Amino acid sequence: MTAARLAMRVQSGARSAGPVSFQAGVLRLRVTVPAEKGNATEAALALTAELLGVPKSRVTLVRRATSREKLIDIEGLAQAQVNQRLASRVEDKPAG
Repeated sequence: MTAARLAMRVQSGARSAGPVSFQAGVLRLRVTVPAEKGNATEAALALTAELLGVPKSRVTLVRRATSREKLIDIEGLAQAQVNQRLASRVEDKPAG
């Protein structure tokens, strides 16, 4: 099955959850849950699945579970599809 790879940068404990930007192949997200016991990672994976319109079971963590920077695989989508969906759903704006 086809799988795309995506780099993410996650800000945990934010006031609101949602995408911040998608630039240079990196998705920046905010999640409201704190970075404890993998809760922020799980929230980021769920939010990414929602943005891409795929079931959460198709989004898997590849590397860096305890870091802000993460690498994930998305099963069932080609890299071009992931890039196109994120570019159309995430408004590029300066992070900060």
